[in-house]
Amino acid sequence: MLVRDRMSTHPVTIRSDADYKAALMLMQEHALHHVPVLDGAMKLIGIVAERDLLTPRRRTVYGL
Repeated sequence: MLVRDRMSTHPVTIRSDADYKAALMLMQEHALHHVPVLDGAMKLIGIVAERDLLTPRRRTVYGL
C-alpha cells in the first residue's frame, strides 16, 4: 500500500492568519487533531496540532 492510497485528496486546511479559536472549531467540526496551515499564497507552511492550541506557551527566562 502506498501513501497516496490513504491520503486525503481534499484536506481540511487553515490559513496562518486565522484565530486559534477558529482552528479549534474546525478541528472539532471535522474530528481532526492536526490541520495543515497555509500562507496567503495557499502554500503549505506547517501543521498545527490541537494540543499546540490548548497548551499555554512556556515563557523563557528572557520572556520570549
